[in-house]
Amino acid sequence: MKKINKGRFLERIKVFGECWEWQGTVAANGYGRCSMDNRNDMAHRVSYKLFVGPIADGMTIDHLCRNKRCVNPSHLEVVTSRENTLRGDTIAAENAAKSCCHKGHPLYGENLYMSRRGSRVCRECQKQHLKRSRSTDAYRLKHAEYERKRRAEAKMPRTSENECCELSSC
Repeated sequence: MKKINKGRFLERIKVFGECWEWQGTVAANGYGRCSMDNRNDMAHRVSYKLFVGPIADGMTIDHLCRNKRCVNPSHLEVVTSRENTLRGDTIAAENAAKSCCHKGHPLYGENLYMSRRGSRVCRECQKQHLKRSRSTDAYRLKHAEYERKRRAEAKMPRTSENECCELSSC
């Protein structure tokens, strides 16, 4: 396998202030690309491997300077993908930094719960939403129909253990 030469790597770098900007191939997402050990990789990852050491499995490299083309090893840090996302300028990072919901209720302690999808939910807003939706005529009609079916199902005797009535959801 062909190993990358540090000297050859450094030939493709131009120093701007403290950043070492990659002058080689740049992908559409703005990150530098180069080959190491016959594998195409991102230039900042190659730089970290050359000047610092290996990158553990499941870890990613965060640009502390926020310059995607920078390959200065002192500007690169090994972090989890989640940490990298939360440090960035993303919607996920913005939402994670919120300490209160859009109505001003706190998003911590007893007022916070995690939804099945993993998002944070304000209990007070959820309570108000359910109160509003349950006060509508459509909800009342739907709930009354459900209760009628449930009561009818409870009154119908089963002839055998394996036989279900058509109203049952078995």
